[in-house]
Formats: sequence, structure tokens, C-alpha cells
Amino acid sequence: MRLLVIVLLVACSSRSEKPAPGSGSAPPVAQPAGKDFVALLTAHAKPTLVGPFAPLAVSKDLTIGNARRIAPDLVDPANVMKALDWFEYKAADYGDVSLRTERFGQIDSDPDTWLVGRLRAVFLHGKPDLEAILTKAWGTPTKLGRRALWFDPPAHVRCMLWSSDGRNTPKESLVLDCDRYLPLAELIGTDKTLFGFEEGKPLLGMKMGAVKQRWGRRVFDDGVNIMLPPTEMSERATTIRTGDFEAPAVVTYYTLSLSADQKTIEDLLVAKFGKPTQDEAIAGDIYRKTPRVVFTGSEITVGLEPED
Repeated sequence: MRLLVIVLLVACSSRSEKPAPGSGSAPPVAQPAGKDFVALLTAHAKPTLVGPFAPLAVSKDLTIGNARRIAPDLVDPANVMKALDWFEYKAADYGDVSLRTERFGQIDSDPDTWLVGRLRAVFLHGKPDLEAILTKAWGTPTKLGRRALWFDPPAHVRCMLWSSDGRNTPKESLVLDCDRYLPLAELIGTDKTLFGFEEGKPLLGMKMGAVKQRWGRRVFDDGVNIMLPPTEMSERATTIRTGDFEAPAVVTYYTLSLSADQKTIEDLLVAKFGKPTQDEAIAGDIYRKTPRVVFTGSEITVGLEPED
């Protein structure tokens, strides 16, 4: 379940650029052309929305349409159906830094209802000292492999700095991705009946129509998968699977696929349910018998799968 999304910041170049003669438009008063975008980032003591992303509020349900109304330059409606994953920032007033907005969630012919995912700043010519600069402003980052992560926990905002591998961005460029994350502890929760992501309403027993109404664009594959925002130390969205090949009429089980340290997950489950038990007929640790909760190291399954 990966969800959605979203959030924040961007980046920029340190050189000054004036609009090309005859361009027909002056830069926004709030962000004049040539403004040092790195300076905008480091003017804050924590990850903060700046530049054209500044007017946006952190929200898991922010749509492309709402983003365009709040910050009209972010997405060019004429190009929205040409690039289904990333939308380039229309203005060219940040030098060699490319600013992009990600589309997240299920898509259809109405792009304004698509969800906003990561907000990305691509330093096209690299900037070797950027991590050191951000560390001085935001503090020591958490490391995830070769990636550096900074968090604003109250806002559930995360920014991740990494070197491009050349697949979706120019090779050797630096990429700063900012998005909304769902802390693992909140995803699991402390309630002994429901998981945190359920927010007081059980997913088990829910009809598929109600699932789609509740999670909207975060429902994929006609209801087989639900995507929630990533947990703090995951590069990808959290997936909730309600079926194998087709969605059931009524949810009888679901599986949370997690990218997190196994010990951390186990500690949260023990705090929630108590110590687990084992059964030779069941793979994994059983934390609750009814409805059954089983943890297998990277997945938590709630309820009974069809083969059970």
C-alpha cells in the first residue's frame, strides 16, 4: 500500500539567471529569477516547502487539480497527458535545477483528480557539497544505503538526497525528493483490535465498493492493492494486498508488505499484541488468533487467506 502522498521542497542553482529577452513573462515577485534555491532550502532549520512548492500544504489527499489551483505554474495542463508520472515545472527561473511534481495513485482520463506524490528537484550538473550544506542547516541525516534522509516528524515530511543512476534523471545529477511519509509505529498502531492505518474502521469485512470509496486513488488493480505513503525508512509506498489476482467482493484478509528492519516490526507487534506463538502448520509468528495476525519477516497478514 503505498499511498500517497506528499510534499515538499525543491532546489535550485546557485548562479543568477535573468529571463531571456522577449520571453513575455517576468518571474514571480516572491521568487525572482536567479534566486539561489539552495539558499531557500537552508534558510530553514528543517525540511520546508520552498519556491513554487511553498504554497502547498502537506496532505495525503492533495490532487493535481488542487496543486494547480494553489500554485498555477506547477503543472502545464497542455502536457498533463503526455507525461503520466512526472510533470515538469513550467518556469525556467531556477537555472540548472529541474523541478518536478510526481503523479501518484490510480489514473484515468481526469488528471486533475490524480494525487500528488513526490516533489523533486534535480540538480542537473550535480552539486558535490549539497549534502554537507543541507546537513549544516537541517542536522545530521539518517542514512539509507547511499541516500541521506531528513525528517520533519510533526509534518510527516521526508526529504531524500541521492545520486541519479541515470534511469529517470540524468546520470550523475543529484536528486532531492520530498514526500509525505507514514511512520511505521503509526501504521501498526497500539490498539489491540485495529491497525493504525485503519483509523478506527476495520478493513476486514469491508465491501470492495466501500474500499474504493474510502481510499480513492490509492486503490490499484481494481481493488487488489491499496497504496499508502512509505514508512520512514522505505523508498517505496506501503502496499496492502486484499487478493492475489482479483479483488474479493468482501475483504476476508489483507497483507501489509513492509520495508523495515524486522526487529523494529517485531517490537511494535509485541507492544501491540504481546509475545507471539507458533504453529507447525502456519509459517511465521502468530500474534493474534482471531482475527489471525501472522508476521513472516517482511509481511503482516491479517485474517484468513483463501487457502487457509
